[in-house]
Amino acid sequence: MAIDSFIDLQKEMDVFQEHLRRVLEDRKLKLLQMIDGYKEEVRTLEIKQKEIEAQVEELRDEEINLEAEIKESQKQHDEKTSKINSYEIRKKQLETEKANVAKENEELKSMLTRKQHEIEKRKNALLLQRQKDYPDVRIYERLLGLKIDATKPETLRFTFNHVSPSDLTKSCELVLGLTSDDYKVLETVPKLDPITTHELEKELNAKGNLPEFLKLIRTQLVDALQS
Repeated sequence: MAIDSFIDLQKEMDVFQEHLRRVLEDRKLKLLQMIDGYKEEVRTLEIKQKEIEAQVEELRDEEINLEAEIKESQKQHDEKTSKINSYEIRKKQLETEKANVAKENEELKSMLTRKQHEIEKRKNALLLQRQKDYPDVRIYERLLGLKIDATKPETLRFTFNHVSPSDLTKSCELVLGLTSDDYKVLETVPKLDPITTHELEKELNAKGNLPEFLKLIRTQLVDALQS
């Protein structure tokens, strides 16, 4: 009986040991599987960490670049502000200079107007003086039926009447220009040949004998009127 009990106990021990072995192996397998899962998670986390570190590095580079751009923008802004201030100062200077130039221009215009008036007075005085310098002209006014008009600046208009015995209303005209000390034939009625006009004009300027010139050109005008 004791031996049978021992054998039964031995069997129960064997069953218990087998059960324990299976339980331990099962736990060991689960533990290994759990460890493998942890390792996989660790690898995944390491990969994720590297990706995050790369993103952090990119963000750090972007931050550095952004700070550089901000500094450059600030520098450009300061330079632009400085330029704008310089432009404003220059603009005010130009406005002042423009006002001064405009004032000087008005003063010059006023001076020029006064000078022109003085010149006109001197020219008119010169014309009158030239007429006084040729007293014989007055004689020819009566003899040749001559009228002299000096109302226009720098010109003398001579009108010859009594040029046609058959028609006392006919007349001839000569417009003489005065430029500096020279005479110039500006117009004749009737129109004379340019060569003849030039020769008479040349002789007048060479000799300065106005009465003689008037006699010669009157003859040419009368001939042209009758031809």
